[in-house]
Amino acid sequence: MMGDYHVRFCESLGVKFPLATRLEAKQIEPGAAVAPKTYRFETLWMALNQTNHERYTETNALEQEKLLDKILVGNCLSFFKSLDIFVEA
Repeated sequence: MMGDYHVRFCESLGVKFPLATRLEAKQIEPGAAVAPKTYRFETLWMALNQTNHERYTETNALEQEKLLDKILVGNCLSFFKSLDIFVEA
């Protein structure tokens, strides 16, 4: 995997990546929630591929945050699609 290679390469240069200090496993029923939920990442989220990284570095902080939000939404939709769950707009 390209991402795994990138992490190993960065670590060989002395870059430190945060590790999860605790993991919690829950069995849930995936689907749309009635109210918005707040989440946080316990582990490193590698959001940017080479193309997105270039776009990210060429924009201001507000546009960077919008790009990350868009990528996260796409990741979530791809995850639900893999479970045959589709969200209606």
